[in-house]
Amino acid sequence: FSVLLIVNLLTLGIVYQALLLPEKAIGAHLEALTIAESLSAKRYIAMSASLLCAVSVFAEDWEVASRYAMRALAARDPHEVIFAETPRWPETAALLHTGDSEQASKDLQIFHERFGTKKRCRVVLARAQAVLGQSRGESEQAIVYLREAIAGAKEIGLPGECWQAEAALGKLHLAREEHEQAEQAFTRAASAIKQLAGNITSDEMRMHFLAAQQVSYILTHAKE
Repeated sequence: FSVLLIVNLLTLGIVYQALLLPEKAIGAHLEALTIAESLSAKRYIAMSASLLCAVSVFAEDWEVASRYAMRALAARDPHEVIFAETPRWPETAALLHTGDSEQASKDLQIFHERFGTKKRCRVVLARAQAVLGQSRGESEQAIVYLREAIAGAKEIGLPGECWQAEAALGKLHLAREEHEQAEQAFTRAASAIKQLAGNITSDEMRMHFLAAQQVSYILTHAKE
């Protein structure tokens, strides 16, 4: 059953990305994309491309990220039920990186109109709105959106979303030279990271997770 295989591969890729194993995540998502394309299954093409965009943004490979963002947009039906596990902010960031702010704004507006009332989607939307706001020099509004994403993630129990949003908040405060607020955000992110690390039963995977560049950066900037 090809659709079930696609969903399983995408889920596996999401797990790998959560464990900060990007190469394995890319492998799973690429396999899912290949199968989805063979079936002309646009919903799963869009989801696969979106997740590949996210992994590419984390790796700061903007050329590849932009290509997958456009692939996701081309395949996605904006009125179709979406998968809230798919982050939207990497697509927004990739589009902004190529100067396509109008498309990024339009995409989020449609997302807001269709799914803005759902709690899980509000977290996804707030992260993306923060990226869009920051690109426009609206750092105060970006902070509001990030805090909204953090509150939503805490409410529905998403420590993975929480630490990443706190990290983004910390970096934004650093850019504004608000060092105390930045340290507080990084400290909260570190707490969520340690919570997640405690749930990883494999010693090897736990050590890899804690040694990852994104995590090391946060732990370095957090208060002891």
